[in-house]
Amino acid sequence: MPPKIGKLLSVSQPPQYTQHTMTFDTTDEFLASVADQDWSGEEEFSSTQDGDSDPLAAQVFEDQWDSLRKKIHKRRLKETAADVFGDSASKGGVYRWGVAVASGQAPNEVQQVLSRLACDRKVSAKRIAEAELSQASRLLGETLSGGQTTVLDSAEAVMWAAALPRLIEYLDANDWWRLLGALQEYRDACLRRNSATPHYLIGGGELGMVISNRLPDLPSCHRLQKSSIDAVSRWLENEEDSISQAITGVTDGRLVLASLCRYRVWLENTTRRKFKRQQRRVAADLATWVASQVRRGGSSVFSSATSADCKDDFANHGLFEVAISFNEKMLAPAFESSLGKTKVKGRMAWEVDLPESMLHCEDARTASLLPRWDVNRGRMHIDYSGNETVLEIQAGKSTIVSGPIQTMIEIDGDAQEASAGWVTTCEYSDDEVHYLELEQPWTGGIVVQRQFLQIREDRSVMIADSVLPSQSLYSSDSYEVIDLPAHGIKHLLRLPTAQNVTITADESTREVTLDSQRPEVLVLPLDAGEWRASPSPASLRGTEDGHLVLSSTGNGCLFAPIWMDFQRRRFQRKRTWRQLTVADELRIVPRGEAVGYRIQFGSEQWIVYRSLHGRRPRTVMGKHFIVEFFCGRFNMGDGSIEDLVTVDDSEADES
Repeated sequence: MPPKIGKLLSVSQPPQYTQHTMTFDTTDEFLASVADQDWSGEEEFSSTQDGDSDPLAAQVFEDQWDSLRKKIHKRRLKETAADVFGDSASKGGVYRWGVAVASGQAPNEVQQVLSRLACDRKVSAKRIAEAELSQASRLLGETLSGGQTTVLDSAEAVMWAAALPRLIEYLDANDWWRLLGALQEYRDACLRRNSATPHYLIGGGELGMVISNRLPDLPSCHRLQKSSIDAVSRWLENEEDSISQAITGVTDGRLVLASLCRYRVWLENTTRRKFKRQQRRVAADLATWVASQVRRGGSSVFSSATSADCKDDFANHGLFEVAISFNEKMLAPAFESSLGKTKVKGRMAWEVDLPESMLHCEDARTASLLPRWDVNRGRMHIDYSGNETVLEIQAGKSTIVSGPIQTMIEIDGDAQEASAGWVTTCEYSDDEVHYLELEQPWTGGIVVQRQFLQIREDRSVMIADSVLPSQSLYSSDSYEVIDLPAHGIKHLLRLPTAQNVTITADESTREVTLDSQRPEVLVLPLDAGEWRASPSPASLRGTEDGHLVLSSTGNGCLFAPIWMDFQRRRFQRKRTWRQLTVADELRIVPRGEAVGYRIQFGSEQWIVYRSLHGRRPRTVMGKHFIVEFFCGRFNMGDGSIEDLVTVDDSEADES
C-alpha cells in the first residue's frame, strides 16, 4: 500500500517505511497519493512491523519528495506574487496589512520573513536562521489547534499558507506536511463558525483561496477554491452583521479589510469572476469604518502601534490605496482626509463625496464622531463594548484623551459597581452636532447615563454622567414628580489623557488646560464653582498617572458634566461659566431635580439644561423647557437661543 504521511509525534526520529512501500511512476501519482492523506493524525510516517527501515523505500520517497519540491519551485517562478498583487507585493507588505494595528506593535521577525517569502522576495540566510521557521511552524500548529484563536491568528495562517512554496526550501518534509495539514484543519474549523465572523472570512475563505492557488499541484489543495469562494460570498451576504463583528474592538478592522482586498485580487486574477455591486458596497462600508478610525499619520485609534509600525497600510500600493477601489469616489477623499491630505482648491466639491461624519454601530458598540472628515479638525472615538467606556479624542496632530473612562460611585457611603454593559439610549447627528447617549445599570438601584456631545463647527465637546434612580422618575400619565429618597451620592470620573499630555490647573479658577507641546484643550467643570476660593459640590484635578479626575457630590440625582474647548483662538479670550437658576412655578429647583449652565468665551455663549427628576415645564434664562436635555447657542445681541440639540424622552416613551 502507498506510504501514509501524517503528523509526527516526535520529529527528532527519522522517518521509517514499510518493506512493501509502493513506488510511483510519476510525480503526479505521488502527489495524488500523499495529498489525499489525513494530515491531522498523530501517526509517524509509516513504520515497519518489526521496526526495521527499508533503505530502498526511503530513497524512493526522497526522490519523489525532491521531485515535488522542484515542481512547486517551477510553478512559483512561473506564477509569482508580483504577477497577482503587482507593486503591493513589494517587500511582502501585502501580507502585513493590518498586522501592526491588531498586535499593537510592528510586525515581528517571523512575520517579516514569512511575508517576504509569501511574495517571493529575497530573504537573507541570516534572517531565515533568526526566524527559526521550523519551531515557529510547530508553535503555529499548537495555536491553531487550541480553539481560542484571534483574528490575528487567522491572518498569520494566511501568511504561512502563502509562504508554503518557499518554505519547502527551508522546512524538512515532516514539518512542511505537518504545517499544510494544520492549515487545512484550521480552515475546516473556521468554516464551522458563524458565517459573519472574521474567522470565517479569513480562515475559511481567504486561507483556502491562498492554499488552492499557491499549491494547485496538490489535488487536496486545488479543490479548495470553490468552497473558499462560496465562504467569502456568504460572509459578504451577511452585510451589517459581518461588518459589526469586523469592527468590534476596532483593532481587527484593518485585518478584515486586508483579507477582502487580497481575496478580491486572487478572485479576479485566477478566475473569470469579479466582485458584485453588493459585495463592493459591503467592502466599501467596512473601508469607511477603517478610514474613520485612522489617526493623523496613519496609525489607528485604540491601538498602541505607531505610524511607523503601520507604514505598510498607508504606503504606496498599500492597504488604503487598494481599498479605495471598492468605491473610489467616496473612499479616496475619506482616506486622504484621514491622513491629513485635505484639498484646498475645489474643497467644497471634494467634500460632497465624503461619507457621513458620524458612524455608530450598536451591535459593535463603537462610534466615530468627526466634526469633519479632515483629521486636522479633531476626532472623537467611543468603544463601549466592555463595562468601561473606552474613549479617544484627537485635536489636530495630537491625541489628547486615550483609554478607558473609570467611574466610581458611592450611595450613602456604600461603593456601587456596574451590573451590566452599556446600551445606546439616544443618538443624533446633523450639520451642527453629533450626540450619543449611553446607559448602564449599577447596583444600589441606580443607572448611569453618559452623554457625548460634539458641537462640530465650534470645536467643543461635552462629556457628562447622570446618576439616576433606576425606577421611573415621573408618572406615565402626568407631570407629577415622584418623591425620591434623598440618598447621598459621590461620583468620581477618571478621564485618561494620552501620553505626552500635560495637565495644568489654573491657579485662581477650577479650569484645567491640557497641553501637548502647546495648549490644546481648555476643560471646564460646569457643576463646579468657577473660583477655587468658593465652596463647590464638584472639583477637577489632574493626577500623577495622567488622569483628569472630576469629583462630584449630590443628593437623589446627580449631573457631572465637563466642557472641553478645542478652539485655540478662543483661549486668549475672557471666559466664564455659571450655574443657572432653574425655576418651576415660582419655585427654585434644587440640583438633584434639574440643572442649567452658561458657558462664555468672549462673545460666544452656550446654554446647557438637564432634567434629572420628572418631566416638568421649567424655565432657564427666560426659556421654557419640557425636555430631558437641551444645548444651544446664546445670542448676546437679541437674547435669543439657537437650538443645537434637544432630547425629549417622551418621544422614546411613546414609541
